[in-house]
Amino acid sequence: MPEHVLHPGLRVIDAIAELGKCLGYEVERERSVGLRGAAVDLAWYAAGDKWMPLMIFEVESKASSGMANNAMKVLSRDVDDFVKPLFLFHVVLKGSAANERISNLRRQWGSHNYRVYTLGLNGEVQRLVVDILSQHRRVTKQVDVESVSATLAKDSWESVDQLAVLSKLKNLNFSGDYLGGLARVSLRDPSLTSLYLDSLESIHLCGEDMSGRYGGFIGDYIPGLLEISMLIASGRITDAEGPRRLEEWQERSGYGMRTIGPYFGLSRDYDSFVLGVAPFVYGMAGMLLRGCSQSYQWLTMDLQSIVAGEQKREIADFAVLPGALWLIHISASGLCVLPSKSRVDGDLKSAFEFARALVNGYGGVPDDVLDSPPDYVDVHDENVTEEWLERLQGERAMVPELEEFNLRYSVDGEYSGIGMEDAMRDSMKMLMAADWRRESVYQFVSELRKLPR
Repeated sequence: MPEHVLHPGLRVIDAIAELGKCLGYEVERERSVGLRGAAVDLAWYAAGDKWMPLMIFEVESKASSGMANNAMKVLSRDVDDFVKPLFLFHVVLKGSAANERISNLRRQWGSHNYRVYTLGLNGEVQRLVVDILSQHRRVTKQVDVESVSATLAKDSWESVDQLAVLSKLKNLNFSGDYLGGLARVSLRDPSLTSLYLDSLESIHLCGEDMSGRYGGFIGDYIPGLLEISMLIASGRITDAEGPRRLEEWQERSGYGMRTIGPYFGLSRDYDSFVLGVAPFVYGMAGMLLRGCSQSYQWLTMDLQSIVAGEQKREIADFAVLPGALWLIHISASGLCVLPSKSRVDGDLKSAFEFARALVNGYGGVPDDVLDSPPDYVDVHDENVTEEWLERLQGERAMVPELEEFNLRYSVDGEYSGIGMEDAMRDSMKMLMAADWRRESVYQFVSELRKLPR
């Protein structure tokens, strides 16, 4: 057919070309069919090999009498002149479902790897994208989930249901970075967060392996606490079931040890994680679990058991303090945001008093340390440790009793400025970040004692 000059046709060709590039193909417009044949609108080739196209696209403005020729010039040629593509996609911009010309083409060439798509009809753009991905699966098992999502987010594909398309990738058994990819997709478009949560369900509720990596220390090292907390916060796991799921995860490491516990000397990374990273991870999990009283109770008591284990092993006070300080804030915050006089009150008060006595037994801490406990301390990094020790210098104050302690943090209204969606996004960012440190830890601990939206 003649080269497209009308904007709608060019727009469709551009969109398909962009999708081909994102899937890893080399793309060529106006490719000649055979030695002396007419040109096709768009051809996709394997990367680095433009001998014969793997997929061909013909785009028609309408169902004209010339449509048949555009199918025949590809499908009726002798194989010695032109090797057939894996699939020929015939795209028509306008036409009715009962168009006789389109029906005739389907009858004539339907037994070949050929299909007609009338984009003006409901669901046809979606069908085109799904069929392209299905044919792509014949070529490779690998797919870049994030790249596909970013391409389909453009205006040209606005009618495509990304949830359905990205789910199809998994159903087609594509291998890709589903964990990190879907997390980044969710950060770009919160309406797609359910896909990321689906992947977490597959891991933690169905016991399936999920390909991919977050790319951050916490996410690639010990992500489970935040992942399960997100499932609880989103209602994928009920609050009543949350403690059991969290406990199963903690016990999953085997060898009589919990996943996060006061076991030192296993590795430098593990020591640093338990002492100087995990406390803030528990704080972020607490942000997610506000309003989930039973799961919040488990979280608080689990952190208390870790800090108690550190104390029992006579770990240096500067290394125990991060966990103790976060336990103070998590337990006190739970008593602020959970229903008053609930059955978890006793455990939370006990955890607060345990941590308070521990910190005061070390001689207290400076006010700015109490208000802003560390989000990172690496006990094996002299520079980071020195930074933490410097914060502990100066006049120390004792942690006050619970009522006075909670008065230190203002509550502006009933609801938190950090909503549940924000907490989910912050958690995903923490899993993917090489540096998750916050600009204001004080703001974070203040928000902990407010209810999630």
